[in-house]
Amino acid sequence: MARRLVLATSAFGASIGLVIACGSFATSSADPDASASEGGQDAFAPDGPSMGPSDDALPPGCDTAKDFVDEGEIQTGHTGVESARLVSSDRVYFSAQPSGASGTAKMFFAIYTAGTFTSEQAYFEGISWGARDLHPFAFDSEKAVIFESNSSGSDKLYIVRRLESGVPFVGTSPTPVTVANDPPFTDVEEPWLVDKTLYFSGTRQNLEDELWFGTLEDTQLKDVKRIQELAPDATGSFSVGHPVVTLDQRKIYFSRVVSAAEKSDIVVAERPAPNSLFGPPKKLGVGAVNTNDHPTWISPDDCVLWYVTEGVLRRARRK
Repeated sequence: MARRLVLATSAFGASIGLVIACGSFATSSADPDASASEGGQDAFAPDGPSMGPSDDALPPGCDTAKDFVDEGEIQTGHTGVESARLVSSDRVYFSAQPSGASGTAKMFFAIYTAGTFTSEQAYFEGISWGARDLHPFAFDSEKAVIFESNSSGSDKLYIVRRLESGVPFVGTSPTPVTVANDPPFTDVEEPWLVDKTLYFSGTRQNLEDELWFGTLEDTQLKDVKRIQELAPDATGSFSVGHPVVTLDQRKIYFSRVVSAAEKSDIVVAERPAPNSLFGPPKKLGVGAVNTNDHPTWISPDDCVLWYVTEGVLRRARRK
């Protein structure tokens, strides 16, 4: 980010990260060139990237018009947590600050049970990429992960693969994601995949973070477009980032900094169809006053939200 938010660390917190994975995706049914903020795709195929089902999700039919109510901290066993994404009812990939390593971030895998991360596996140990490896997003039956790393000096996206799920990513090197954009990005961060459509925050020279999307093909990100109606200059914000998008791509949750002197809050914008423009963003009722808050996962039924506030992972539910 051009303006990276500084997170305070606390017990069971989190550290900023981004992971993006690339592999087999469901077939797209929408034209990504239909509008300035489009990129709508069908829901994931069974072997595509998954956001559930989750034991955190309410039964079908919850009232999505209701706001989220905070249900407390998720115990991760780490400080400085930045992101955490469920890929099934109990399997979670996340990024956090390693113990005693201030200013760094690593990726982790754990089992999620009753509000606690357990049975942590060292899937990413033994591989040195950058000082900060963030926001992992697993897909292709968890055989691939796309993520953000500063290994090249600036924040870029990478994909790493393994032959099968459940084994460490050892003996393989991450492949950089080539992003077609003019002018080029100085930083590409915080990826979120829906089918072939990759949402992310990108920074161009001398500009603040903006929300973007494109079509991910192998290790290339094509047809990159800015979500113009949610850009800082269109919404009166200082910067925006951390996109989290529902399966039908009609809602996007993201963080917003209103002015250079303020902290970030969590907002949501909606649109009637995947190929239409988003409406004005609305602030959610979660997060504390004068804190840095951002979304990190939404359940498939749009009823449970995981978010990070000052490095601590929390859960909220529509009630």
